[in-house]
Formats: sequence, C-alpha cells, structure tokens
Amino acid sequence: MGADGHEAEGLRGRLQEAVGFHQQCDFARAEQAYAAILVDAPEQFDALHLSGVLLLQTGRTEAGVARIAQAVRAKPEVAAAHANLAMGLMQLGRSSEALAALDRALALQSDAAATHNSRGNALADLGRRAEALEAYDEALRLDPGYVEAHSNRGAALVDLGRPAEGLVSLDQALALRADFAPAHNARGAALAALGRPAEALASLERALALQPDHLEAQRNRASALLKLGRSGEALSALDGVLALAPETAETLNDRGAALRALKRPEEALAAFDRALALRPGLAEVLANRAAALRDLKRPAEALAACEAALAARPDFAEALHHRGLALADLKRPQEALASFERALTIEPGFVDALSNRGTALFELKRWPEALASYDAALAIDEAHAEAHNNRGFVLLALNRVEEALGEFDRAIALQPDYAMAHINRGNALLALGRFEASLASYDAAVALDGQGGSAQWNRGLVLLMLGRWREGFELYEWRKRKDDPIAVNQGPEPDWTGAEPIAGKRILVRWEQGLGDTIQFCRHAMKLAERGAEVSLSVQAPLQRLLRQLEPAVRILGPDESVAADYRCALVSLPLAMELTGPGELAAPSYLVADPALASSWEARLGARKRPRIGLVWSGSTVHKNDHNRSLRLEQLTTLLAADADWVCLQKEFRPGDAERLAALPNLRHFAGELGDFADTAALIDRLDLVISVDTSVAHLAGALGKPVWILLPFPPDWRWTAAGETTGWYPSARLFRQPAAGAWDPVIDEVSRALARTLAESPLARS
Repeated sequence: MGADGHEAEGLRGRLQEAVGFHQQCDFARAEQAYAAILVDAPEQFDALHLSGVLLLQTGRTEAGVARIAQAVRAKPEVAAAHANLAMGLMQLGRSSEALAALDRALALQSDAAATHNSRGNALADLGRRAEALEAYDEALRLDPGYVEAHSNRGAALVDLGRPAEGLVSLDQALALRADFAPAHNARGAALAALGRPAEALASLERALALQPDHLEAQRNRASALLKLGRSGEALSALDGVLALAPETAETLNDRGAALRALKRPEEALAAFDRALALRPGLAEVLANRAAALRDLKRPAEALAACEAALAARPDFAEALHHRGLALADLKRPQEALASFERALTIEPGFVDALSNRGTALFELKRWPEALASYDAALAIDEAHAEAHNNRGFVLLALNRVEEALGEFDRAIALQPDYAMAHINRGNALLALGRFEASLASYDAAVALDGQGGSAQWNRGLVLLMLGRWREGFELYEWRKRKDDPIAVNQGPEPDWTGAEPIAGKRILVRWEQGLGDTIQFCRHAMKLAERGAEVSLSVQAPLQRLLRQLEPAVRILGPDESVAADYRCALVSLPLAMELTGPGELAAPSYLVADPALASSWEARLGARKRPRIGLVWSGSTVHKNDHNRSLRLEQLTTLLAADADWVCLQKEFRPGDAERLAALPNLRHFAGELGDFADTAALIDRLDLVISVDTSVAHLAGALGKPVWILLPFPPDWRWTAAGETTGWYPSARLFRQPAAGAWDPVIDEVSRALARTLAESPLARS
C-alpha cells in the first residue's frame, strides 16, 4: 500500500471514530474529531456534511447551514446532504430555499419518504397546505408506518379546514406510537376545530406530559382553556410561553384574545398591536384587533381593521363577521347583514355569524327571519348562550314573553356570568309585571359587571315605574354610560349636580332623547329660572317656535346652538339635580299655551262645530325603539271611530296602507301637510275637545296644554306613567288606559270605546 493509500485508510479510521462519538451523542469529542480531519482535508465531504449536522443539533444553525452548503458544493450528487441543508434552512425560516433543496434531493433520490415528509413541512410553512398534503401522502405511500408523516398529514388537514379527517390521521399516528407528543398536540388542534375543547385540552396536556417544552402545545393548550372560558388560566399559560421563547405574532394574538375575554380591552389591543409589529398585515390579528376596538367603543376604527384583514385575506369569514359587528355598532344593519351573509357563504356552519345575522335582521324588523337565523345557530350548537339570549330578545319583541324568559334562563344556565342575559331576563320579568323579580335580575347583572351601565339604567327604570323617584332618577343617570348610551350634546362646561349654588349663575340645559321628553321636562327649566338661575335651553327644531313662550325666563336655543355658561345639565337630569321627589311637586293644569292667532286660523279651517272634535294619534315614529309595542294599526280602531264625533288626525307620519284607510274614513280628517311644527299642532289641539293618543310626543303636548288627553299605554308602560293607575302627576288632564298584558290592545280599545260613549252621552262635550 502506497503513502496515499495509508493516508486514505487513516482518514477513514479517524472519520469512523468521529462518527462513533457523534452516534454516542458525545458532541464535543465528535466536533474536535471532525475539525481535525478538516484541517488535513478541508474538502472532505463526510466531515463537512456530518459536522454541519452536528452544528444544527447543537443549536448553531447558521454555522451548520454554511457547513452543509460547503459539503453540497464538494459533492452535489448526495441527496442526504441536500435534505439536511433543507432542515437547517427551515430552522432559519428560509422555507423557500429549503423547498428548493428538498426538490434537488428528490431529483437525486425520489423514494426517500423522509424527504417527502420534509418537503410537506416546507410547503406547509409557505402556506401551500394542499401541496403539503400531497407530499405527506407520498411519504406514506413509500412508508405506511411513518409516524411523523401521519401526524403532519393530520395537522395539514386541520389547517385545510378538514379537522375530522385530520383526527383520523392523528389517531393513526398515535396507534403507531402512543408517546409521540407532536401528534397529541395536532390532535388537540383538530378537536378544538371540531368544537370539542375539553377533549382538546386533554390531548394537549398529554402532549405536554410527554414533552413539557413543546411551545406550540403550550400555546394550543392556552387556546383550549380560552374556549372553555378559563381565561385567567389561558393568560397564565401564554405568559409562560412568552417567558420561554421570544414573542411571536401567534402567541401575542392569543394573549390578546385572553385579555379580551378577561375584559381588559386596552391591554388586549396593545398585544394585538405588538403582534402586528412582528407580522404586519396578519389577517387573524387584524380581525382580533377589530374586536378589541369594538370593546373600546371605537367601531369606525374596528371597521378599518376588518377592511385591512380582508385586504390581506378576502375569504376570511372571521374578519367578515367582525366587520358585520362593527357595521351594526355604526347603526348600518343592512350592510352588517350583507357582511354576515358573506361570512356564512364561506363558512355555512359559523354559529356566531348565524347568531349575529339574526340580530341584524331584528334591527331591520325582519323578526321571523331573525328567529330562523337563531334557530339555525342553535341547531349546530345548542349550548350557544348568545344565540339563546338573542332568540329571547326577538321573542320578547313579539310579546311571546314566557318563551323569551325560557331562552334567557337557558342562556344563563349555559353561561352564569352572562350579564346581558340577566338584564334581558329582567326585561322579560318586567313585561310579566314581576317587578321585584326583575330588580333581582338587574342586581345579578350589576354584581357581574358593576360598570355595565345597562343593568343600572334598567334597574332605575323599574324604580321610577314603581314611583321610587329619587332612587330611580339617581340610577337613570347611567343612561349616559350604558352599553348603547343615550347621547347628550355636551359642551365644555362643568356639570351642575345640584350641589353648586345656582342663583345668579348661567346654566345651559341641553335637550336629549325624544320630542316628548323635551315637552315633559321643559317645566323643570322654568323652575330652575325661579331659583335665580340664568337658564338657556337648547331644544329640537320642531319645538323651537312653541317653546319660545318660555322666554324671557328661559332662553330658547336651537338644537346645536350654544352660549357661554357656568354650568351645563342634561334636561332629564334636572329632577335629580333639583332634588324633586316626583311629578306631584310640579302638578299644574297646564304649563304651555297655544298661539291664539294660530288657534283662530285652525278654528276657521275646521269649520262650524257640529259634533265634538277628537284628535287621534294611533302610531308614532318608526325609529322609536319601542314603536312595535306602543303603536297601533289604524284598522284596530274601527269600532272607536264609529263614535259620533268629528275625528282629527294629529300625526304627520303614516304607515303603509294608512292612506287608503284614511280615504275610507270620511269622518277622520287629516292635515299632515299643514302641521309644520309643534306650534301648529298645539294650535290645532287647542280647538279640539279631547285627544286620544298612544304614547307619543302629541300625548305630552296635549297634557302640557291642559287638554283632556286619553293615553293608550302598552304593558309594561314607559317608566314615567308608573305601573298602575288611571291618572298621572305629570299631566292632571290625562287619563291612562293600560294594557293588562303585553300586546293586549283589544281590551284597551274596548275600554276606551266604552268610556268615550259615556263621555259623549253625559258630558257637556256632546253639547258644545
């Protein structure tokens, strides 16, 4: 043997010794041996290749990739070197380069199952999940018992939205190797996607028992805990992940979701923003960011975040769902409905979208369709508390109160801390006349969410209805902070609470809510002026001309006008600030008068008085939230209108079909085109003998004028009419006719008809 032969033999011996150390995991001695070889033979392929693999194994990935690349250049025909180079490139996140290396490896050796499996991993990292699935299938064709390929195939199927098939593959992997932690992890993800979070949690905890440092399993466990409502545990788990590894967009996204569930939206938003700093444009994070912005009552920004998510991923059902919610917050229900329906086109079984589609339909007054949407949601997930709650809300609007109560009870049984369901349960009990029970439900909601103003406000309404004025008005202040706050056009002035001396001070009282509220409460502005205050009162445009009669004691401003003032106060806050204990303190036959000249012109317009004149209002504005309960259909009053009287329609807004019915009622005259504002309406009422009205601003106007007015009330009535009685301290000239139960108008109309017959027969009204 020549010198070269001896040298080669010696090199092979040294290489075998290095490989031996390597196989024994004695990495330090193996590395020294490889290094010694490379000093003598810098281009020795095996030493380059295997020392590169060792560098990868010991976490020195950049150096390992460089070393294996040198080996590939030295001997490009070895498939294993290309495959190992790809492994290092994937660790560095260079998946496109890794895929190219794997393709080169397969060109050299197409029957290597492990290389096909690695190729699937590279494709999955690149988001090419369908191609990844094909690669795993090829690996399994070559090696049916390949555990990793079964596991990866299952994970790919989950990512493709086929979790049931994925579960089958993962169970096959675990049948081959029960202690394979990645398969338990992926199985947990499959079960979570199938809506089985408790089973998912069990699989994930098994994965972590086998491999405690499996970060993806830790993150998935946190997601499962979140779905089980164990948000605090989820947050702790995610904080544990972040303590062990650098921040990733995915972990920060999940942390934000946990913070949202814990009602910490500011912190959630910060987590989502950090996630987007790491991976700008990530659709999942943008959608969750939109949800946090909605929590913070910033719906316009939420909508913009949804649009950004959809720009990145147009078929993202979750983003379409959040977009619908943001549009609903912005009072754009038709667009919200379209967004929910697009989400359902992509994902027909999307339960939250079905439920919220029902809510959009409800806002559009398409109530039967809304019920059908909730029913579809519950057919998929009977345990969906929000769908039960929302279904109950529609049933309540349809006056199917007992059914509604049952839905709210089911929602609470499923989610005991569901504050809104407790509030709605209180509303249902109120509709049944069970006032104390309704207060108990509102108290339960307050205990769950003391800062959620809706429960406090509703509790205040019941107390006012029960005549507990002081307590009620204190809680009525929550109207400004409830979930859908009542807007009050506030300025820069400090609030007047009643504690501050007011004599000689300028105070700006601002209108709020409806026209009837302004008519009812403007009397308080006059009383405030009597206490020595310089009072300015902003009112809605249709009331300006009528209320100028309060000047000079009270200066009347337009709805958006302002003046310099020392204090401000919302109009309906005056009773609380003035420490009034109820309407009896302000009882007076009237506090407004009609313009005599306008009234005289109406006298001429009405013609000679031959029979009693009765004004009629059967329906109010369709935009009123309770219009479906307070308003009647004109045809329901056929019997009443048969009374021997001259009937005058006092409303300006009509419903479909009203024009035809009015034409068929010659004894019911209407002047809608001539009623410009409330000064005109007041003048017309002045020339009538009686007004019969549902609960609208015209009823308030008649009462303020001291005109006899019969007010037809739904059950339960608005708080101001209290729970019982025919009279009201607000308007001494009013008589109240009450529904005995929700939706029961026939008994009311019958009682009004009998009362009118007696009045026409017995009172001077008939002889006027």
